[in-house]
Amino acid sequence: MRNLIKTSFLLPFGLGLMFVLYALLARKLSPADYGVLSLVFSVASLVGVLLCAGLPIAATKFIPEYIAGNNTRYIGGYLRWGTQWVVVVSCLVALFFYVLGQLVVFEGEKDFFLYLSMTIPSIMLWQWQRYSSLGFDFVSTAIVPRDILFPLFGIVSIFLVGNIALLDVFIFLNTIYISSVLLGFYMLHRQLPEGVSVVKGDTTPYLKWHKTAFPMVLTTLVQLGLSNWDIILLGALTTMEDTGLYAVASRAAMLVSLILRVLETTVIQKISKLFAEKKHQKMQGLYNKTMMLSSVVGVGSFIILLLFMGEILSLFGNHYQNASNVVVIIALGHLVSSCIGPSMSSLNMIGHEKYVAKLMVVWSVVAVVLHCVLIPLYGVFGAAIAFSISLLGLKLQQYFKLRAVFKGLLKA
Repeated sequence: MRNLIKTSFLLPFGLGLMFVLYALLARKLSPADYGVLSLVFSVASLVGVLLCAGLPIAATKFIPEYIAGNNTRYIGGYLRWGTQWVVVVSCLVALFFYVLGQLVVFEGEKDFFLYLSMTIPSIMLWQWQRYSSLGFDFVSTAIVPRDILFPLFGIVSIFLVGNIALLDVFIFLNTIYISSVLLGFYMLHRQLPEGVSVVKGDTTPYLKWHKTAFPMVLTTLVQLGLSNWDIILLGALTTMEDTGLYAVASRAAMLVSLILRVLETTVIQKISKLFAEKKHQKMQGLYNKTMMLSSVVGVGSFIILLLFMGEILSLFGNHYQNASNVVVIIALGHLVSSCIGPSMSSLNMIGHEKYVAKLMVVWSVVAVVLHCVLIPLYGVFGAAIAFSISLLGLKLQQYFKLRAVFKGLLKA
């Protein structure tokens, strides 16, 4: 209950700060530069998740299991292996994209690879710090560094400067990002249970960890793809101005699914624990309560978004007032997602990660095809339609599968 209260306060507060940060950036930058910023972070998120190899999200599965079995050697081993993997791979990928940027001929591509070389390591380190903290149920440690300190320092920095170039934006954002995440690692290691040693941890099961994590990385990657293909393909098929407008509309529409993100952060770990303890009825009851609360708050958020659409878009500047219809289309997809609840995370935590991975691949392909067809025809509206159709189909299939799994577990 304490963690639910913490999450219910910290995560909305952090997401609110993040909303303000990106609104200020949209006002400072031109729509084209804001489009580049959004495109880089979308690509960096996909690449970063892929290169983390699923170890961050798998931490929410393995760490609770090892805690329940009082297996401190493997807890420390998992943290040791994951930290080594993320640090080494992030350094290599930063070097790779920097060198690649020096080899390309066109100035725009050179800048793009430079921005990626700065941003991907930040994403990877944050992923590992956040989900390893959630594995221990350290909600404050998972949320505060990136979701509160990072946007708070960013907002203050933007207020202190006048006009700012896009390169300077990437430099200070990633500097603050990594600094906040490093503080998060310090907080995590100060809270580790007695007997857990990262240095002396046993990494023997590393093959098992990677084998289990692979379907999870595929699932997470495709989920991110479903959330980012719109921006990535808009950047490839249209202008950076359209990409910037769509990115603003997408960020405004995400207000509808805020409650789902709040609940999911806490529920993932609890569902994993109840499944490990074979308390299947309580597990289903927890999901039902989560879905009900997410539905009620999601509908309320959607109504508020409709009523105050103009005021919300004005926070990003005068360039985006014509994005209201795009916001509504995207928000409808988020509304359905909120009403269904944390179906994907629940399936992952109860041993159906391979099914989820296959399903996500199918709907990711559908999403890419829809975007490639609809964006050339309808521009930003086509991207919004493709996004909502893909999200609707995916969430409904996940929901019906989860209900069938719950039914089978209760009969067993």
